[in-house]
Amino acid sequence: MQTALSIQSHSLLHILAAPFQAVADFADSLSRATAAADYMEDYSTLSDDDLAAQGLTREDVKDTVLKILG
Repeated sequence: MQTALSIQSHSLLHILAAPFQAVADFADSLSRATAAADYMEDYSTLSDDDLAAQGLTREDVKDTVLKILG
């Protein structure tokens, strides 16, 4: 059985950790956005013929990048 003190300690730890978790979540989001931008740039440099060789059109690129990033 949890005591009131252990519940309060858990809540305090959660409160203290929240800013660090927010920073970690932001860093993860920034990393994913940077990767998406890199993929989009790579695909944008391909010709329509190069894209077609991969079975893609320009309209498919966004969905392809999203699939790559999962």
